[in-house]
Amino acid sequence: MKLLKLVQRQAGVARRKAIKLIQEGRVQLDGQIVTNPFLEIDPQSVKELRVDGRPVPLEPPETLVLKLYKPRGMLSSLYDPHHEHTVGRLLKRRGLWGRGLVIAGRLDRDAEGLLVLTNDGELVNVLTHPRYQIEKVYRVVIPRALPPRHLGEVLRKMRRGVRDPETGELLTIKQGRVVRQGEGCTEVELVLTEGKKHEVKRLIKHFKLPLGGLKRVALGPVRLGSLKPYELVPVSPQERRALERLKRTSRSTTKACGPQIPNLKGGS
Repeated sequence: MKLLKLVQRQAGVARRKAIKLIQEGRVQLDGQIVTNPFLEIDPQSVKELRVDGRPVPLEPPETLVLKLYKPRGMLSSLYDPHHEHTVGRLLKRRGLWGRGLVIAGRLDRDAEGLLVLTNDGELVNVLTHPRYQIEKVYRVVIPRALPPRHLGEVLRKMRRGVRDPETGELLTIKQGRVVRQGEGCTEVELVLTEGKKHEVKRLIKHFKLPLGGLKRVALGPVRLGSLKPYELVPVSPQERRALERLKRTSRSTTKACGPQIPNLKGGS
């Protein structure tokens, strides 16, 4: 087994995070700092593993995959010294702190909806890395009545892609549909696969539309469903099986494309 796999599994971090930790000299194996993420090791012979000086249990952890309805105002962060209203605080209150849980795909503070939390580093990588094109579904509330023809044209342009004038990035949606239209209010559903920073907000801003609400309702096969704000539950058996299939598919994709080059400039 490669060292990065051991760190990924035992510390519950994504592949990119595990590589970064090792290359920065923050991982110790039996008292020695190791900086080669691809070092082949025998997990059975490892007596001590430390990350940032803290011991990491070597017993295979119980794999947890949970889903949370993050309300508006809560930070998608496990720890923030300047804010008390964080996902990490919620985990502590539920007795889940220290289980290696990681947020697979964050939401802005003013957004709400589905967060997936897991200590399965491989799953975090599959759900967040753009190469796997995992669908993310958002409901967007526009506090304005839009003519159907104009709204249809906006969605068509979003599917074709629009260029962000500030960054030059091409912003696109995979699918888009109208959920409801009423007096002074329009709600649309957008499906994205790349997960660029603030992508939905930038798309809405490009068309000079007001944003009244943003909610994620699905991430891959996991659905928000009937969850209420602050509700934290295990994913359903059907969702868990679908996530395992995604992991198996991603392994074959990685083999077909060759070894993955780590991106050390970003964070999850």
